[in-house]
Amino acid sequence: MGFTYLESETERHENDKSAVIKVIGVGGGGGNAINNMIDADIKGVTFIAANTDAQDLQRCKAPFRIQLGEKMLNGLGAGSDPQKGREAALESEDMLRSALEGANMVFIASGFGGGTGTGASPVIAEMCKSMGILTVAVVTKPFRFEGKPRERVADEGIELMRQHADTVIVIPNNKLHSVGTKNTRMIDIFKKADEVLLNSVKGITDLIYMPGYVNLDFKDVERIMSKSGMAIMGIGSASGENRAVLAAEQAFSHPLLEGISISGAKGVLLNITSSEDLSHDEMTSACDRIYQEIGENDTTEIIWGLIYDNSLGEEVRVTLIATGIGLPEAKRNLKVLAGGRRVVAGASPVVDETYGGKVRPAPAIDDDYYDIPTIQRAQFTDSGVVLKEELENFASAKTNLDIPTFLRTQR
Repeated sequence: MGFTYLESETERHENDKSAVIKVIGVGGGGGNAINNMIDADIKGVTFIAANTDAQDLQRCKAPFRIQLGEKMLNGLGAGSDPQKGREAALESEDMLRSALEGANMVFIASGFGGGTGTGASPVIAEMCKSMGILTVAVVTKPFRFEGKPRERVADEGIELMRQHADTVIVIPNNKLHSVGTKNTRMIDIFKKADEVLLNSVKGITDLIYMPGYVNLDFKDVERIMSKSGMAIMGIGSASGENRAVLAAEQAFSHPLLEGISISGAKGVLLNITSSEDLSHDEMTSACDRIYQEIGENDTTEIIWGLIYDNSLGEEVRVTLIATGIGLPEAKRNLKVLAGGRRVVAGASPVVDETYGGKVRPAPAIDDDYYDIPTIQRAQFTDSGVVLKEELENFASAKTNLDIPTFLRTQR
């Protein structure tokens, strides 16, 4: 199959200076997310699907479809092996770069814990970074019943994504029960997870393309989302009494986001959309509520906007992007790479002439490194080097792995 182009991309005149946003779904989970976004009729973005499974790729509705590792895997999938997923993406690098070319911003959607999503997504993020593209990853983690080995594979993939993507949003499948009842259909539960991506993309496109009374533009989005760390992107809406505050609280408290609070966020982009009857007190109360949740400090950068849309009637909508969450300041600029190699956050990906100027394959990773939960690896030494004694210390406390990852991160 290789590269398939099904229909014309939205025409853009040469003098059109609007930001180009692309969404790439990687693997089966990413393809499902793409289909749900297309069904929701999201405008202003280009959809791409990339998969090692040719049969699964055929059912994706994306106008651009890329079969990863066609020669190596023959369209039969990666067999839950992230290394095969990575190698497949490297084999298809030229097609991926061609599909991503011209984008100002790319969303990468994938499920982690298996082969294609976990292995190929960090490679694609690294390509985007080398092309100067603002990159946001929205990834899901496995259910608890899928076992700890799969969970560790997902955690390692997320760590790699954090090294290359500007912003990473993690959705744990284990929390899907919180958005339905015992009788809710499974397909509807999965769509709730996809809504996090859908709302993120829609929120960004609305901010960029809709003219505001207090206007926000792509450079504002880029400034906030380029701050390293975890992120929350949420949309809240409410009517009636205290509508603005309620909408703000909805925006920062999505039940599927992995135990993350906006407290201490380093960058916040806030937009309020309402009819012109929004009062000054309502607006300031909503903003104050978010400021209260962040916590007063000298480092958080907040950019806000206001859009009037009289078609909303009494409804108020709040779009919130909070980034740079969850990493101590001393370690925010230095991240651990496989094998103890160090990289400065925001630096260009490793490119090597021996690989034709393309992304260099990942170095070998010690087995002990995989056993360490991501949140603990992020806290190892100010130098960013994983020391032997730290591995030994972790081994003595390995019983903590019996606690689910998202609970360990809250301790």
